Amino acid sequence: MPRQRIHKVWREYVFSLLANERLSVGAIAKRVKAAGRQLKRDDYPRERTVRRLRDKDFAELTEKERRQYRYFRWPESMEEDSLPWEGASAALELIRDRAGQPRPSIRLARWYWRVTQIAPDAPAFERRQAAGFLALAEVLGQGRDSVSRHVEGWAAYTPWRSEESRQHFKEALERGDIPRVELQIPVGTDKDAFLESLSNIMGVRLADAETLMGLADAGQKVSLERKGREEADNEQAR
Repeated sequence: MPRQRIHKVWREYVFSLLANERLSVGAIAKRVKAAGRQLKRDDYPRERTVRRLRDKDFAELTEKERRQYRYFRWPESMEEDSLPWEGASAALELIRDRAGQPRPSIRLARWYWRVTQIAPDAPAFERRQAAGFLALAEVLGQGRDSVSRHVEGWAAYTPWRSEESRQHFKEALERGDIPRVELQIPVGTDKDAFLESLSNIMGVRLADAETLMGLADAGQKVSLERKGREEADNEQAR
């Protein structure tokens, strides 16, 4: 019987746990099972599969590849060459903005730094959105080109600077010069549970996770439920 393929989100979740916490295979399997129940999905990897992921898949990664799953820490992440020293300031900004939540992964911190380099004056909320899109596309291994073109267009048209710039960005989206990005929630999955789990797995805020899934306006006119809406409005007003 052919081996059942594991969804990449589960694979990444197990890798993240292996990279950051000293847990036994049984403990990891329990964490993954709990996430599966929260998502109302039964395709999560069982203990035998978790063991194979640890002993084969994760073990075959290079040290550089494993570092992408680790949480950012200053100065350790720079000392081990997981992130250049120049990216430390942006990564520390992520830690401050995510107070009370898990530390950002090296992958997310790296993308946030890269986005900050091309759009330093963009609101932090929008830079987190862009970085989250790029990190998630990298993890899922799909939509990388369209996400890159979308973020590239966003940075080029600078829609955060003025209503005129925002309108030009919107027109470029409507013409198809900039692709719209939409990531679908798996069929049969509870939306709120999926978003909450995604926010934990990917190290992004719940509000950002909702935007990442294409549930907010692609023109950056964010309309989010729960505390995300207030947070976005407050940042835009600063």
